[in-house]
Amino acid sequence: MSSQQADQQTLNEPQTQAQPEPQAQPEPEPQAQTQAEPETEPSARRLYQRAVEDIEGLPILGRIALAIFVIILLWKMTPLLDLLWIFIQLFVIPCTLLIALGVMSHGSYMLVIGWLNESLKWTRAKAQELQG
Repeated sequence: MSSQQADQQTLNEPQTQAQPEPQAQPEPEPQAQTQAEPETEPSARRLYQRAVEDIEGLPILGRIALAIFVIILLWKMTPLLDLLWIFIQLFVIPCTLLIALGVMSHGSYMLVIGWLNESLKWTRAKAQELQG
């Protein structure tokens, strides 16, 4: 019984273990930088040149596939092209159908949609004027 009593006394007594105290470590001093760090970010021009080199390194089928991918990406991700396509479906195609059936005259069509053609002519003229 004495061994059981000794075991119970050791269980009842709070056990304290000596824990090592954390030692304060000196913080490293920041080193004075006398030299400018080299530029780790490549410049935009260098990135462009690298992209051109990569594209020129592609075989012809790779270039075609990349071009098709870019066209599809622009078509699907650019809302301006979607709006233009909706305009063509809602106005241009029905108006040309009405002209073909003789219901609408060409003059009426030019009043409704002719401003597109005129704005393209004006843009071309300005571009040629600026070029020379």
